[in-house]
Amino acid sequence: MSGRTGYFFNITSLSLAFLKLHQFLHGREKRLVNELQEEGKIFLQDMQLNTGVLQEKCNQAKEILIHIQSRLYHHNSISFLTGIKSFMNRPVFDNARP
Repeated sequence: MSGRTGYFFNITSLSLAFLKLHQFLHGREKRLVNELQEEGKIFLQDMQLNTGVLQEKCNQAKEILIHIQSRLYHHNSISFLTGIKSFMNRPVFDNARP
């Protein structure tokens, strides 16, 4: 092999190696981006589900507060305090607690 032929051979092999490496890295990048997008979709679905659960608990808490306030305004203090104890021991109220 002459010096000139060896030089072109080295450039060709280097170019080929670079091309293979570039293709490998590009393929890996695409796979990683797809994996991240899929994970993102799963996290988004989980967050949406959790948001719905939190919204429901918030609505339950608002209903409980409205009920308590209405009882407070319609009863004297002693009557309110004795009645609220039984109200707070209801299963619906227990589920609303964090």
